[in-house]
Amino acid sequence: MFLAMVMVCSLVREGDCMKFTDTRGLHLTREKCMARIEEMIEGVNPTLPEEAKQFYFKCADDVGIKV
Repeated sequence: MFLAMVMVCSLVREGDCMKFTDTRGLHLTREKCMARIEEMIEGVNPTLPEEAKQFYFKCADDVGIKV
């Protein structure tokens, strides 16, 4: 199971980053997680200031309960 996470950092202001974690839950495959990351970036980008920014992303697979 994978958790989608996106971090956006300003290239204009040093240390100005925001982290977004998927609230829809875990994804069964890395491919589904990456698709969700693309959705998250498309959704959050219009709400951010019009300035240079860098997106970082991760599909964390070390979350959840091991069985």
